[in-house]
Amino acid sequence: MENESSTPKRRRFYKPYIFCNDPKKGPFKNLEKVFHIVNVPDLHEELKRWQKLALANDQSVYDEGYAREDLIDFCDEFLRLTEALYIIHAKHAAKFGKMQGNKNALKRTQEMNQPILLNEEEISKPEIVIRSFVNTFSYRYTKREMQDLLEAVITYDGHKRVYKGTLLLFYDCILCLLDVTYIFVSKELPAI
Repeated sequence: MENESSTPKRRRFYKPYIFCNDPKKGPFKNLEKVFHIVNVPDLHEELKRWQKLALANDQSVYDEGYAREDLIDFCDEFLRLTEALYIIHAKHAAKFGKMQGNKNALKRTQEMNQPILLNEEEISKPEIVIRSFVNTFSYRYTKREMQDLLEAVITYDGHKRVYKGTLLLFYDCILCLLDVTYIFVSKELPAI
């Protein structure tokens, strides 16, 4: 008979924090985790795919013209926001020596994540994009828009193939970026 003390005691009804929902980690650590999971171009591509599926789904909240227009504008601004957040992440990581590893791999990562939607001023001052996003979209609205978007992707029943295995991981990454955005503004974005 096996010794009962050799099996670890299970902690019941406990779930660790989802990778981005641990407020103790702080916004920079959460950005690091998101951009470790997904790079900016892949994030853009996936969000655009979600948007197309939502607009093509005839059983989503986007059946009215104004809802489609709001979704398109929201997604456009969110794509810009992701670039601004990556710039802040990269500056913070470089400042505190967190960009370690193979120099060629780091260079490729930086080249891959170069902003394409921001102008020179926004690249040098990404907080402009963050403040503009927060001034345009309330926190409550962004959460609801992302829930509606996720639901539209899940319920999509058209001709396009949808891999649903990573939907929640991508959704968590987006929520994390949104949380970090509003944290930065509420705590007055530090100078990087």
